[in-house]
Parts: sequence; C-alpha cells; structure tokens
Amino acid sequence: MFKFVISIYLLLFISVSNAKDLQIDINSGQVEPLPIAIADFTDRAGETSSLGRSISNVITNNLVGSGQFKALETAAFIAPPTSPSVRPNFNDWKPFGIKALVTGAIKEENNNKIEVEFRLWDVVSETDMIGLRLTVDKASWRRVSHIISDFTFERLTGDKGYFDTRVVYISESGPSNARKRD
Repeated sequence: MFKFVISIYLLLFISVSNAKDLQIDINSGQVEPLPIAIADFTDRAGETSSLGRSISNVITNNLVGSGQFKALETAAFIAPPTSPSVRPNFNDWKPFGIKALVTGAIKEENNNKIEVEFRLWDVVSETDMIGLRLTVDKASWRRVSHIISDFTFERLTGDKGYFDTRVVYISESGPSNARKRD
C-alpha cells in the first residue's frame, strides 16, 4: 500500500513538473467576413430602379465597410429577386457560399413619399430573419438605407448597428460671458 501511495505522488509530481513546460500562446483570431448578397431594390413591376440601386449600394457600402461582411457582386446573381415578399430560390445562392440575402422593394406613394420594404433571408436555414416596411419622404431614401443597414448588422452580428448615427459639432467663440455658438 505504501508503494502504491508513493507511486501516485511520484506520478503527480512528474505530471505537474511537465505541465509547467507546456505553454500555449494565442496571439490573434481569424475572423472571416460573412458572405452576403444585397439585391437591388425593385419597383412595383419587379424591375430595378435607379433609386432601388442607390439604396442597395448604400447598404452594401455600409456593411462591407464595417469589415464584417463580404458582398457578392450583383452581376454574379443567377436570378435576382423581384420582391421581398417572394421567397427566393435558396439553391441559387448556396454555390456562392452566401449566408444571408437582403431583398427589397420601393413603391412610389402620393405626396412625394415612398414605401420601402426589405427582408433579410437566412440562406443556410432557408428562412426569413427580419422584415421591415417604412413610408418616408422620397428625399429620406439615404436615411432609410442606413436604418436597413442597422437592422441587418444587428440581426447578423448581435451588435447594435451604427450606420444611422448623427454627429453634431458645436464651436463656441468670443469671451466666456458672451459666447457665440456656430
């Protein structure tokens, strides 16, 4: 019994002394951008409009500029989506390794308003992740693009989007008791 206890202590001592030599250094991780496809937004007829192309370009620039996403060029699309309410053929996107697809449509309303609808699709699980419909002034199309970028970014990364932020800079001049703000 005594030899058994000594051999266990000896075994533990050897394993502890060998463990000190084992050292693992983790210097950096490798994060690959998520492959995503952002289709040009269509009009009522299912055709791409210049405003729809502008909206999708802003969304693409926002998401790719974050470093978290890699967008597929629209020229590579096999069958571009015609409406966000129509379920896409996910087999068209899988050969490119696309994980998410953004589709959208714009409808011209009265009084210089537009209705912008978008949907984010999960290509892997073949489900929709989020959808949104906004009615805004036509001049606010760029802000809508940033809002859609925020929703897409948050849904895919879990972090709050920052594309629809506004920065205000105020400068003051003059004596401290009569400051003038510019």
